[in-house]
Amino acid sequence: MNSGAPWNLLSDDPTAAAARRKLVVYIVIPLLSFALHFHIFPRDLVGFHAWRQTQTQINVENFYSEDMNILYPRINERGDGDGIHRMDFPLMQWIFALVYRLLGHDVLLSRLLSFVIGVVTLYGFNHLIRNVFRDNRHAVFGVWAFCFSPVFYYYTVNPMPDNFALCCSVWGMALFFKYIRTKSLIDASLSAVCLGVATLAKPPFVVCLAGVAAYIMTGAVRSGFRHGKEYFSSRSFTSFFSFRHRFGTPQSFHNGRATASYGGYWTADSLSSNS
Repeated sequence: MNSGAPWNLLSDDPTAAAARRKLVVYIVIPLLSFALHFHIFPRDLVGFHAWRQTQTQINVENFYSEDMNILYPRINERGDGDGIHRMDFPLMQWIFALVYRLLGHDVLLSRLLSFVIGVVTLYGFNHLIRNVFRDNRHAVFGVWAFCFSPVFYYYTVNPMPDNFALCCSVWGMALFFKYIRTKSLIDASLSAVCLGVATLAKPPFVVCLAGVAAYIMTGAVRSGFRHGKEYFSSRSFTSFFSFRHRFGTPQSFHNGRATASYGGYWTADSLSSNS
């Protein structure tokens, strides 16, 4: 096999092949995706799930123009109320608003930030495949397929919390499979943080957190909690279950009144009003 071919990802020279794979994953694929999306960035929010995109964008703009308190996301349909509407924890919207304060206010910026989240997701997917299959070549083709899969390709430039939750989940799973190999408390804790944040941003992603927590707890129970690393790793994950329950109870408050809202979360005000 000719190891000198510039795009030979299966080169006999491990060092050269690894460098080319990194080039493809970290540079070529993101740049190609950016070029293909380039005509989309300046456009207004249109297409499938436009209602969810606009709702997210409204949260961002109201954080930016009115109140940066992350516990008070607002919508425009206010009637005689204050417009506070709590569903998923608006961490992504709040971060976008912070960037707005630094760089200005434009839908283009929301699309670019969404694309950056998509690129970070691709990097996490690369690490996930490498940690699962222990083969860097699989990672290249996996990242390529994931990047240009129809659903991810379409939504990666749309401001939706699903993108942020997916990014955190992918990194959480990548770090978890790394933890299986290293048994590092740092890897376990970082994985728990990523999966906990993903669940806050989009509650259905709790599925990933539940599976990981079950694995950790099973290992801890089988060892009789005799091994410190397993015990403290299980504590890392169970603490984030508690965190999700504390801030992710399916209840929201609008103008001081409790309303049913899937994925809503508690705030200090709502807790005090129910004590």
